[in-house]
Amino acid sequence: MGATVDYYISAVRMKGEHITHVRVHKALAENSFAPHGVVQPRSTLIVNLRNSRLYKTLVLEGQQAHPGEPVQLVEQGTKFYLRIANSDNTGDDLGDVARF
Repeated sequence: MGATVDYYISAVRMKGEHITHVRVHKALAENSFAPHGVVQPRSTLIVNLRNSRLYKTLVLEGQQAHPGEPVQLVEQGTKFYLRIANSDNTGDDLGDVARF
């Protein structure tokens, strides 16, 4: 049994190769989530991840969304990167999450 998810990320806003904002949905019971997300800056996500909050991506298939991969905070020197677990990317990479 895994850790309890706190939030899901359904979309990201990019500036070049870097995530600037995310749309997050509060996690509810049984892998469900609040239908309306709120936009948060990258800094809020980083603080929450450092405070042991668990985020997962939301994968959209047709009209249905389901939980995707856990989001990790990777620290390299003085920089932080947001990545899914299986990413080979050296920068920010939340997989196939929608852009807004």
